[in-house]
Amino acid sequence: MAVANFFRNKFRALREIGNSITLLPTRAPTQPNNSFTLNQNDGQLREDKFRRRNSTQSLFRRWTGVFNVRRRFTTLNPKEEPEEEPRDDPAYGLNVVSYNINGKKDLQEVVNRLQRQNSEDDPHVIFLQETCLGKGDTIALSDWDAYYTTYSDNGKGAAILVKKDERMKFKYYSQEVDVNGRYVVLRCSLKGQDFTFVCVYNHKDDTSTLELLSPYLEKVTVGALVVGGDFNTTLRQSDRAKGDKGNLKNYPESQRNPQHEKIRPLVEQLMDHHKLVDVFAECDAAEESKHTFSTRNKNKEQIRSRLDYFFMPKQWQGLFTKCAVLDDVANKDHRPLLLKLNTKDRTDEEITEAMQALELGTAEEPGRGIQNISGVEIVAAIHALELNKVQRPDGALDYSHLNDKTVDRLKREFSGILSTSSLPENFANDKYLILAQILAQRLENWGSTLSRKKRRNSQTSGRRQSSQQQTEELETVDSAMEAEWSDLDLCIKKKLEGHPGSESCKILENMLPRSESTGRIILRKRCPLTPILCELLQEYGSDPHSSRN
Repeated sequence: MAVANFFRNKFRALREIGNSITLLPTRAPTQPNNSFTLNQNDGQLREDKFRRRNSTQSLFRRWTGVFNVRRRFTTLNPKEEPEEEPRDDPAYGLNVVSYNINGKKDLQEVVNRLQRQNSEDDPHVIFLQETCLGKGDTIALSDWDAYYTTYSDNGKGAAILVKKDERMKFKYYSQEVDVNGRYVVLRCSLKGQDFTFVCVYNHKDDTSTLELLSPYLEKVTVGALVVGGDFNTTLRQSDRAKGDKGNLKNYPESQRNPQHEKIRPLVEQLMDHHKLVDVFAECDAAEESKHTFSTRNKNKEQIRSRLDYFFMPKQWQGLFTKCAVLDDVANKDHRPLLLKLNTKDRTDEEITEAMQALELGTAEEPGRGIQNISGVEIVAAIHALELNKVQRPDGALDYSHLNDKTVDRLKREFSGILSTSSLPENFANDKYLILAQILAQRLENWGSTLSRKKRRNSQTSGRRQSSQQQTEELETVDSAMEAEWSDLDLCIKKKLEGHPGSESCKILENMLPRSESTGRIILRKRCPLTPILCELLQEYGSDPHSSRN
């Protein structure tokens, strides 16, 4: 009887082990946030159920000496199972702060204010807007690597600062810096996680920057995309309020801000295209502390708005843990916005492999990099011309699968052309079109507010044709247009008066073809420059002359 009971207990133990094997923890599929999770059929089961000394499995191991039952059914050894890493582990935490400093020149003071004596919110990466750095200005901070624009000391400007710390495991990939002071793009690895950081200053009259950035972010983003900065718009009517803190009243729907209404669709389009989410809203931050900008109206009422944002793709939602508005009494209008991220550590070998997979061109030294042209402009031009859809002959540049080497090659070649204001011999047609498209975008988007106002007034009064009407007219005639270079040069100077990047358009004198009979500049129908040049002639000078092809 004792022997029968012994074997009956043995078989009962085996049967219970077989019933519980499907409930053992297994490694889950890789998640975008790189965190480790356990996949359990019954959420109520806990790991300690499988470790209790009096469990059936433990008794079976002690009786039979079989200790590897679990290894035959799962890839995880119970003694080696990694614990789920805490979300607030400082070893994996990364703090990013976005801050419009409103032209403050003492950046060391700004950084010192953001670092609060080893606070858990101290930044590792800082996005700055309205840095107001002109030609020849630099950012020299001993404890920070700086990537920044040099546009004008009177306005605009963007910068990304990365803290110098061995624990950051910072690996520099590439950067893109806007000549017009609107954005900085930094691709890098921090604490083992690849990032594409995009710091944006979207001026209140700017309706082109986000559209310009979109193709680049679609083609060349690596790792987690983090877009942050001052967008000069609210996403909801409830993001605007008036009154003192504690007695805030939201603006009614009938009182909309025209500036916000103009820029908001552009932000929403960027969010929809790249499936971005408003991190602050996703983190369910406190409603009363959401406003990042404050000022006073003519009635001396306090006006508060949420103009500063962090956006990240929805697939990376597991990466961010907190987003909050910080206090800074030294700044009278904008307040800093904090984003806390949770990274996943990788070895140096894995990071090196990731860098090689990017197929980077010649690495630039950390700093401002090439200043007179941007990879963002190149990708946007290729996208606008749809060269990525055109079959290319063998040996020609392939635009259908843009990589860093192609963009870097074009950026350096175009940079040399703009520096010398001369085209090389046998300059390929596709490169000519790309460069022409970039210059056309600059002529369209750059320029003083006065120039843009005059253009709007002329269009409203009916004395001038719009750019679209001019383009349609050029498409319907069988003749090219001609103009004197002196007239074109005068119009371009008026349009770009005071702009620090106006010298980049000097290349047009040598780039545009001339008539052999008259010596005038020929404005060809299908050249990307023709519509904007004709519009400038109509606005500031004489009309172009018709010429038979």
